[in-house]
This record gives sequence, C-alpha cells and structure tokens, in this order.
Amino acid sequence: MADISSIGAPNGGSYRASASDRSGSNPADLARLESIRRERPADSVSLSDEARQAAQSDIRTDLTSQVRRELEDGTYVTEEKLDSAVANLIDEILRG
Repeated sequence: MADISSIGAPNGGSYRASASDRSGSNPADLARLESIRRERPADSVSLSDEARQAAQSDIRTDLTSQVRRELEDGTYVTEEKLDSAVANLIDEILRG
C-alpha cells in the first residue's frame, strides 16, 4: 500500500494503510462503531410556527390538477406561453 501523508501524523510522518486498517474490518472496530452509533442522538428537525403554517397553506389543487393534466396530455406548452416566456427572458436580460 502507498504511504498516506496526514496532518497530525506522528513526527510529521505518514501512515501506511493496509486492508486491516479499514474501519469495520475486525470485531473490535465493529463493536466500537456500534457503541458510537448507540451513543449518538438521533437526527431531528424543528419547524417554526411559520413553517408549519406555510406547509398547511391553501394549495390551489384545482390549478395544480389542471397543470398536471395538461403536462400529461402534452397541451401545457403553447405558443402564447412560449412567447410570454421569451419576452420575459429578453426583458430580464436587457434590465441586466
């Protein structure tokens, strides 16, 4: 195996990696990793009241259903929508 230079290696040296160095390659490593996993707290998420309220806001199901139908049918993209999108893009580019 190749030498691996590392910050914090003893005397500025390098470590020689081998297959037995891999984490989880022996029962002692597995036991140590399992111990760390048990001691580590579970991940969690806290949502603010504003985030909860935003998540429960009214979704325009009528509009989203219509758009989904049009996308499935292949009728969502029209000349008018493309013209509008191109005009908006040009306006945005010119405004800088």
